[in-house]
Amino acid sequence: MSSRPPQLQQAGKAVNAEKHVVMRPLVGPSGKARAGTLPTGTVTFLFTDVEASTRRWEAGSQAMAAAVARHDALLQTVVEHQGGYLFKRLGDGICAAFARASEALAAAAEAQQLLTQEDFAATGGLPVRMALHSGEAQERDGDYFGPAVNRAARLLAVGNGGQVLVSGVTAKLLQDDPAAIGMVDLGIHRLKDLTEPEHIFQLRTNGDPPSYPALRSLDAFLNNLPLQITSFVGREDDLRALTVRLQGSRLLTLVGTGGVGKTRLAIQLGGDVADHYADGVWIFDFAAITDPTVVPPAVAATLNIRESQNRSVVDSIILSLSQKQALLIFDNCEQVLDAAARIADSILRACRNVRIVATSRQALGIIGEWAYSVTSLPFPTSSRGLTAHDAMQYAAIALFVERAAASNQHFRLTDDNAAETAEICRRLDGIALAIELAATRIKVLTVHHLNGRLKERFALLTGGSRTELPRHQTLRALIDWSYDLLKDAEKTMFRRAAIFAGGYSTEAAMSVCASESLSDFEVLELTLSLVEKSLVSADLGNGLERYRFLESTREYALEKLKENKEHEFISRKHAEFYLVLAEDTNKKFFAAPQAEYFVPLKREIENLRGALSWSLIEKADPVLGGGLAGALGRFWYEIGQVSEGKRWIDRALELHAESPDPRTQASLWLARAVLTAGTESCEAAARACSLFEALEDKRGLGYALREHGLALRQVGDWPEAEAALRRASELLHEVREPGGFAIAQVTLGSIFAFRGDFDSARANYERALDAARAHGAEFAIMMSYLHLADLEFQCGNFELAIQNAAEALLLAESNKSSRLPANLHGNLAAYRIAAGSLPEAAADAREALGILRDIQNSYQIAIAVQHLALVAALSNDAKSAALLTGFV
Repeated sequence: MSSRPPQLQQAGKAVNAEKHVVMRPLVGPSGKARAGTLPTGTVTFLFTDVEASTRRWEAGSQAMAAAVARHDALLQTVVEHQGGYLFKRLGDGICAAFARASEALAAAAEAQQLLTQEDFAATGGLPVRMALHSGEAQERDGDYFGPAVNRAARLLAVGNGGQVLVSGVTAKLLQDDPAAIGMVDLGIHRLKDLTEPEHIFQLRTNGDPPSYPALRSLDAFLNNLPLQITSFVGREDDLRALTVRLQGSRLLTLVGTGGVGKTRLAIQLGGDVADHYADGVWIFDFAAITDPTVVPPAVAATLNIRESQNRSVVDSIILSLSQKQALLIFDNCEQVLDAAARIADSILRACRNVRIVATSRQALGIIGEWAYSVTSLPFPTSSRGLTAHDAMQYAAIALFVERAAASNQHFRLTDDNAAETAEICRRLDGIALAIELAATRIKVLTVHHLNGRLKERFALLTGGSRTELPRHQTLRALIDWSYDLLKDAEKTMFRRAAIFAGGYSTEAAMSVCASESLSDFEVLELTLSLVEKSLVSADLGNGLERYRFLESTREYALEKLKENKEHEFISRKHAEFYLVLAEDTNKKFFAAPQAEYFVPLKREIENLRGALSWSLIEKADPVLGGGLAGALGRFWYEIGQVSEGKRWIDRALELHAESPDPRTQASLWLARAVLTAGTESCEAAARACSLFEALEDKRGLGYALREHGLALRQVGDWPEAEAALRRASELLHEVREPGGFAIAQVTLGSIFAFRGDFDSARANYERALDAARAHGAEFAIMMSYLHLADLEFQCGNFELAIQNAAEALLLAESNKSSRLPANLHGNLAAYRIAAGSLPEAAADAREALGILRDIQNSYQIAIAVQHLALVAALSNDAKSAALLTGFV
């Protein structure tokens, strides 16, 4: 680092020693900050601000004013010294640009060093956070704008006072700089702009504490907001207005035509306010849902809420959210408007700290709703004499320019093409989706030719004169045009891929969309081509390729699929693919790690519903639909959506009453046994046993007998339960189903334990554990440990009980089910009480309650509270013990 100029040699003095620094006005007559020479090309930005400055101003405005003045002078001088250009002051921070990343780094390091030497005791310290990011500069009137500036601001927002954060692209530019040696790799984080994640580094400075709090990135807050492929452009004013409105409105509905940008705006709003919602920001996409009864289960599944046996799904959701602070985003409500309105109304009436943002083509129409009209992006009404500088003031043109530049790196908005670019945006009515579709054509067309093509299409559409074209017609014309430009193979792929709801994988696309005329390899190549043309979006997060349509383009593509008489053919292939997936995954439940069971099915839940709807609701293929419903029985149970699973099974059984298929019926009755309990489960399992016996299906019969034995145990028929489970064990061992054999042995062992035959129970549990371990059957391993723990507890071996339960919990917490962790934390509370570990027992009981609040199992909730009451009593807190016992 270069030596300090004379102005900085007294930087370690107190705040009021301003005479030692050459003071210059931060802002010149034009209102712009000034210093140094304006960098162009690839620029490194240095953004700074004071952490928690509002609180410091409120605590002492005079002291803060003096501190900020000293801060401003010091930073301005450092920027000048390192050859930077200070172009703006925002709040209590500055924005500077440097021609070289090394100069920006030197400025940040020097500024932090000098700031730590100042005496800011009067303000309780002045922690300044800084961010460095490099990118192509887009300059106007001495100011910068564009993605690089936005990225730098987002990076700054996640930092802590005293911290200097460096983006991945800047870190690469600094890789040979000695001053950058020792930068700390903080990993990859999602910033609130929701585009690609950022690899963030931290510069080591002399004043660094040993560690900082976690970055305030989106990953630090509970959410399921999707990554966005493109940056957020053109809706900044809307975003600011909605952020303010959301503070005073509990239901905010973004209303507008398809393709106008409602979803993107809602997602960005959710990302921006995520840190205000302790229990998360959750988005629910209703675009693929056509059955209104599926809306509550879809919401519950996303929130990981299991319905209670004595409550409806909606009541379970309300109870789970009643004490939470969360933001829910209901996206694409128009086709399930009544159902979305009902559940939103129910939640808002009962959950005072929950807010909802909805997107729809019409308002939900319930009390308390504040409808915000999302209009088209602004564009100039006249393009005569329009310069590039003036054109960029309009959001529609700014969006077109960014997307066109992304499609063709050589594209630039100039005074020569600004007028025709404005004409394009005007013809497209400022509709965001239409603009994005058109901008991709800049890869193969000039602005002039693109404008000409659009002019021809709209003239044809309106009979020769373009009056005020309805917005939906504009969008359809654009998609029409994009579709017409596709090659025949691309058109085929576009139509066929629309069958997928909620996205699809490469494997699914190749299986469903391929045919004699379209090979697997062509499907992959055509998918990538559609992504390049912005007709399909790609999500490459979590190491997976996943593709999805935007709402408007999927509707259009489905129409084309029906027009081309392909809907029946592709729907069948779609349902067949997901039947195979469901059956294969179902076999893994007792045989493989639990994540291999839950993750694939949860990811495809909308496609599974679509296949069930086609086969069972539309009666297209009851046998196929029945097989799918049967294969998903345990899935619905494990994710807590019992009523939805029973609804599909009952529908399939109703259809099969007319022309029964024994194998499908056997699968359905077995699934129904899983989803019910007691006498109802007994009857369903008995039917399944009879059908599998007649089919001579030993595997199916083994699992049906296990369910029958479990149900018989529940109703207290011990001899019959034991007989069923012994036979189940024999059959499952014979057909080499070690996971199923192990779980049958565990259930058999539980009967011995109930009878007080602890030696036989232990032998069964250990036999089950050995078999499960040998084959990686995770569910059976967990259940073996769980039952062993309870057995040791009954035998008075409390420490051994804790060890076994802890082994089970370690596995349970790594899978996607919340059912077993709740059981295990509750059991651990009892074991620790018996062992005299009261603080640990209370912690486990509270963990159990936290999960059970979502699971909605009132019986287990009562047990967990009972444990807390006992801890209070044993801790001589009689009042708390009495209150908790009263609650029980």
